[in-house]
Amino acid sequence: EGEQPTVEGEQPTVEGEQPAAVEGEQPAAEGEQPAAVEPTVPGPAPAPAVAPAPEPATAPAPEPPAPQ
Repeated sequence: EGEQPTVEGEQPTVEGEQPAAVEGEQPAAEGEQPAAVEPTVPGPAPAPAVAPAPEPATAPAPEPPAPQ
């Protein structure tokens, strides 16, 4: 019976280690993800360039129907 109480004291130490190691590692991962997302944000810039392209394409279209 005297030995059992000692086992309970060891368990608590395990809980303290897990939370500390897990919390410290997770936050690190979040810091890395945002960094990778920033470089991808500038990507959308090229998208607007594609929008202007369709405009000129629609202008020439009305011309062909005129000759008909």
